[in-house]
Amino acid sequence: MEIIFEKLINSVFISDINLLFGESSKIIVEEIGYSTNLKQKFVSVKLIPGNPEMSLEVYPESLIFLVEDLWRYFENDTKIIVRTSIDYGAPDSTLKELG
Repeated sequence: MEIIFEKLINSVFISDINLLFGESSKIIVEEIGYSTNLKQKFVSVKLIPGNPEMSLEVYPESLIFLVEDLWRYFENDTKIIVRTSIDYGAPDSTLKELG
């Protein structure tokens, strides 16, 4: 499910991702799971921004919004917890592999 979610978020929201976080930005879905303590599903995502300075203004709110918006297509009424991280040090070769 992580692979499908990652492909969808990076293709459906490609223009939003590039506008918010800079050209060639990617969102990596690390895990989709269920927290037994909180009794809720969660999605862990990592942002690799194309323009780190630009992304500082809108991270993490915009990233959470994009994930929650796409989640509505998967499970309409199920609320989720979105855990975010950001990786500024990704080399260009990593971005090409993800593309």
